[in-house]
Amino acid sequence: MDHEDDGGTDAGTAEKRLFICRMLDRHRVGRGDKAVGIFLAEHWTREMEERFGPPGAPRTIREWLKLRGRPDDRSLDDMLDLRTTRARRATRSSD
Repeated sequence: MDHEDDGGTDAGTAEKRLFICRMLDRHRVGRGDKAVGIFLAEHWTREMEERFGPPGAPRTIREWLKLRGRPDDRSLDDMLDLRTTRARRATRSSD
């Protein structure tokens, strides 16, 4: 469950989630709010801001890390909106 609206399209939001999760995985950042917040404050660049907007709240990002794939094994599908994904599965199974 995400704690804030990321805005934008689901595909764009999923790309942002994947980018952030992979960046944190690659740098072996701790999973606490403080560690995530400090890392992003130091590493979120102007280019990233222009491409994705602000990174989001550390608590939200911690949830992404917990619920969306595994460290070093995350895919774009893992990052899609969970409600949208559940709705698509329900529609497919009723066909």
